[in-house]
Amino acid sequence: MANETGFWDGELPKVAVSEKIRSFYRLWQDKRGDRVAPARSDFEVEDFRPWIGRLIIYEVVGEAEDFRYRLVGTDLVRVHGLDLTGRVVSEACYTAGNERTLVNLAEVCRKCEPRYRNDGQVTVKQWARAMERLFLPLSSDGRTVDKIICFVAMEEELVPRYERPDASSISWPFG
Repeated sequence: MANETGFWDGELPKVAVSEKIRSFYRLWQDKRGDRVAPARSDFEVEDFRPWIGRLIIYEVVGEAEDFRYRLVGTDLVRVHGLDLTGRVVSEACYTAGNERTLVNLAEVCRKCEPRYRNDGQVTVKQWARAMERLFLPLSSDGRTVDKIICFVAMEEELVPRYERPDASSISWPFG
């Protein structure tokens, strides 16, 4: 039986989940080890190469009352027609309602555990898309969630594949 986060016994749901979601979750688990969550510093830029265009990194603001977009992948910016990097979720969001995103992020912080969503989304450009999202906590001190990394898997035919830049040439705007 599923708990309210959509996870079964700490694992991904037993329903169809994209291989990219599964491999991203495995990377997070490997970096986490026996801690509740890995730190952002546990990851190298190269670790994110297979997912780079569809990542969002949120920074927790205050006591998780809001979240700042620290990084938004280029595939997501192109699909949505909007770059939210630097903005807060309460003021700007890719979905029709930012309340659901705020609830998902707050739950990741409160429980210090992953959250999975599999549903459709209407983009700012008014395109309906089937999406899977995996929100994973990051913790610099091993106790408190200070960042959340999210991978967004979309219907492959809707986002053209293109050659990604070499990961070593990517500059990350966070520590």
